[in-house]
Amino acid sequence: RVHSSLAPAVNEELKHGSPEVCRPVEGAKAFEEIPGPKPLPIIGNIWRYLPGIGEYDLTHMHRNAQLLFKRYGPLVREVIVGDRVVVHVFDPRDMEQVFRHEGRYPSRLSHRALLKYRLERPQQYSSGGMFPSNGEEWLRLRHMFQKPLMQHKAMNVYMRPLQEITCEVAHLIRKARNGTSMEMEDFLKELYSWALECTGVLVLNSRLGCLRQNLKPGSEAQRLVEAAAETHRIVMVTENGLPLWKLWNTPTYKKLVETQDFMASVVLKYLKKAQQEVGPEDSEETRTILEKFLCNPEIDFRDVFTMAVDMFLAGIDTTAYSTAFMLYHLSTNPRCQERLCEELTGLMPSPESHLDLNQLANAPYLRACIKESLRMNPIAIGIGRILPEDVVLSGFNVPAGTLLITHNQAACRHEVNYEDPDAFRPERWIKEQNSAARAHPFCSLPFGYGPRMCVGRRFAETVMSLLLARLIRTFEVSYRHEEIDCFTRLINVPDKPLKLAFRDRL
Repeated sequence: RVHSSLAPAVNEELKHGSPEVCRPVEGAKAFEEIPGPKPLPIIGNIWRYLPGIGEYDLTHMHRNAQLLFKRYGPLVREVIVGDRVVVHVFDPRDMEQVFRHEGRYPSRLSHRALLKYRLERPQQYSSGGMFPSNGEEWLRLRHMFQKPLMQHKAMNVYMRPLQEITCEVAHLIRKARNGTSMEMEDFLKELYSWALECTGVLVLNSRLGCLRQNLKPGSEAQRLVEAAAETHRIVMVTENGLPLWKLWNTPTYKKLVETQDFMASVVLKYLKKAQQEVGPEDSEETRTILEKFLCNPEIDFRDVFTMAVDMFLAGIDTTAYSTAFMLYHLSTNPRCQERLCEELTGLMPSPESHLDLNQLANAPYLRACIKESLRMNPIAIGIGRILPEDVVLSGFNVPAGTLLITHNQAACRHEVNYEDPDAFRPERWIKEQNSAARAHPFCSLPFGYGPRMCVGRRFAETVMSLLLARLIRTFEVSYRHEEIDCFTRLINVPDKPLKLAFRDRL
């Protein structure tokens, strides 16, 4: 995930307190001179985000960012409330400086209500997990799980079940689409179930049955889909609003407890099952990532459990929404879709053919389509960081302890960084025509950067590639409705139903 809460209210309780007094760098301007919206006494700029009063909208953070950049330039200082400040970073050269100075323990504020929930249950969770944790505890978890999750060859053991899942998606489309228009009512629902099913294979060594047509409302699979979506909604609400849930168990926090209790019970059930099925004679090559963790005596079972729940939360929404935008861009750019189909036909003689990792490595246009879609519609508007040391950005001193937000989404839609930035042009990522190479390397960072980059990147890229390959090789995909933008629900979500039409290729 691969993301952090970027809404203004996260600055309400920085552990570092207010930004420290900055040691001035000769020639650099003072922190207070950074341009930004003028705050009112005491209440700062928080009123600008209030519905019906303010001009900013917490559900469309990318539009807020565009307004800030247009009015104030590449570095914006926003006093949220009192002395709480957020600095918005739009220049990729400054973004590089942010990541070069993040230190050994890259710090952010995110998922604080989830942290509270987990720390109150030490019998299940040994820590808050990789999402909300910072400092040494985060580094301990990162070192424990990073290598197995990010190894390229680790995906080999999952290729067959993941491709079987893509075949089931194609079968489900044929059964669920409208017989006349060939449209799906909202394909995002199926993408959500697909992402959950894939995550079950990776995290729990199990098929969860989420792709069965007409899932019963009370079924475990349907409740899992709903619980994951509800958790992300609640995290967004608790990050953006006043943290009353810290004082007492608010209705919103109680709902978080309910959804997380259910997800925890399901994850625990499948983990116990996987633990019993691990054979001591299994070789390291044939073991799944989960089996490697379970067989490692140095890893606490509670850490494995926390990692599994984290992977569910990180992998489902982000993968589903990112794939939704990819299909949207391909459906509205038939030239690109046909070029991709030509490439895939050379790798897949029939729509039922399976791919291996070597074949995926020989699909440059497929990779380019994924990169281009993630440039235009990244998982989140940017990345939040709290630096442990002073830094100079755009000629201004910025003190340690300041909450910084790198606005990669806004930067990727600026003509200074990319030619014709609002056009879907996968060719810009192809070596022969690599105009994207001329863009600053810190402009498009859909999976983050450095020690805190997404540990599930390898898995996400693989499952997205496999599904896109299956669907574009099997169907001609089209979209004939209103343009789709995104709204912010912790991460970027399509703002309209994904009414894609799927017509079988001859």
